[in-house]
Amino acid sequence: MTLVAPLWPQADWFPLLLDLLVDSLRVLPMWRSLLQQPHRPLFHGSAEKLHLHAWRLSSFS
Repeated sequence: MTLVAPLWPQADWFPLLLDLLVDSLRVLPMWRSLLQQPHRPLFHGSAEKLHLHAWRLSSFS
């Protein structure tokens, strides 16, 4: 599974993501339209603060 989530090491869930990670993190580009609502031209106001990454996860070891 691929999860899109911020890189927040201080978050409670961060150690779990590291345990489930099966590939290198992929940094997502900071395009203005990356977090656009599909039905309206609304954009996230602080997308650059999220530091979004793609996490390739698996519960199988």
